[in-house]
Amino acid sequence: YFLVFGAGTFYLLRLMGKPPEPGEPDMEKGVPTRAAGITPAPALGGRG
Repeated sequence: YFLVFGAGTFYLLRLMGKPPEPGEPDMEKGVPTRAAGITPAPALGGRG
C-alpha cells in the first residue's frame, strides 16, 4: 500500500512541479472546465 501511495504522490508532485510550456494550446472559451457530475445542490435545495 505504501509503495503505491508513495508512487502516486511522487507522480502528482512531479506533474505539479512542471510549468506550462509555451506551445500548449489555450483553453476553449465558453466550454466547461470540468464535467458535470453529482453535486450537492439538488440535495440541499429543500433545506433552509
